[in-house]
Amino acid sequence: MEAGLTGMDMPAFGDPTDFMAGFGIDTLTESQRTRRRLYSLALAIVMVVETKYRGHTDTEVYDFGRENLDTLMYAFGRD
Repeated sequence: MEAGLTGMDMPAFGDPTDFMAGFGIDTLTESQRTRRRLYSLALAIVMVVETKYRGHTDTEVYDFGRENLDTLMYAFGRD
């Protein structure tokens, strides 16, 4: 699943509308949407784990990942 669609779940990555139009699609199927959300969830987890694991002192990426992780987990709970 293309990283250009990350903005569907994490708006800070930008609106994916033009990216999707380049592929000739305007919506995702239910299974595609679930898969996209799982990729976003994996990205958020990597952001949280990697910043701690690598000992980064700047918490910007960790905070961003943590906030998005919470949002994505909440979204899964609604489905």
